[in-house]
Amino acid sequence: MFKVRFRLSGLSVVLALLAAILLGSASTAQAGYTYTIFDDGVGVTGSIGVTPGGNSFTTASLTTTHFSLTIASSTTNPQTSATSLQTQLQATLNSTGTHTISIQLSYSGYTLPVGSPLSASSSPSTTFTNSTTSDHSSFQAWGTGGSSSTFQNGTTGGAQTANSGGGLTSSPSMSPTTATFSFTNPGTFSLSQTLSITLGNGNVDGGEVQGTTTVTPPAAVPEPSTIMLALSGAPLLLLGRRFFRRQVA
Repeated sequence: MFKVRFRLSGLSVVLALLAAILLGSASTAQAGYTYTIFDDGVGVTGSIGVTPGGNSFTTASLTTTHFSLTIASSTTNPQTSATSLQTQLQATLNSTGTHTISIQLSYSGYTLPVGSPLSASSSPSTTFTNSTTSDHSSFQAWGTGGSSSTFQNGTTGGAQTANSGGGLTSSPSMSPTTATFSFTNPGTFSLSQTLSITLGNGNVDGGEVQGTTTVTPPAAVPEPSTIMLALSGAPLLLLGRRFFRRQVA
């Protein structure tokens, strides 16, 4: 009887552990993209969620009310030393008047890099073809602690913008060239970006904007024991220096 009870008891413990693991896995939010493409502020794709854990997406050959979308894509690369989020938007105007196409996206559930606060920097670029001087583009990134699929959420370094110089091809520098910010990381964090292009030269007018946001961990701080060890060696260095001077003299 004792042996039977022991076996049943052991089996119960194993089953309980398995159940806890499964329940824990089910309740854990998975990392992934969410994005929406807008034409003059109106969402034309709805909120699209990429397969959880997917580190890239590409949307091409999409026609909206005022634009022919060439490509909207993004890729992210979480690493211990630095995590990057790179996004591209390219489109051609297919109507008269001045109109804006944009993409808003978020990637939630990053776990790398670790530490807090995290530092972020964004560097975008833009190109216009057959454009007018009223054409312009913008890029902006945000970072926040926790797992959030909300667009434009958290701390930001501000918008980075550029105006076209007009003509066949124009590749103006975006201002500021680099935007920096920092945010608290409780263990997981999320990034979001918004890219937009405004065109107004008819159906020959095209534009592209792309940008990369890079997140790095806080600088390593020496442990107290390391500092004390270095300080404890200072008197010996001083004595050695004095002895060397006496020998030379």
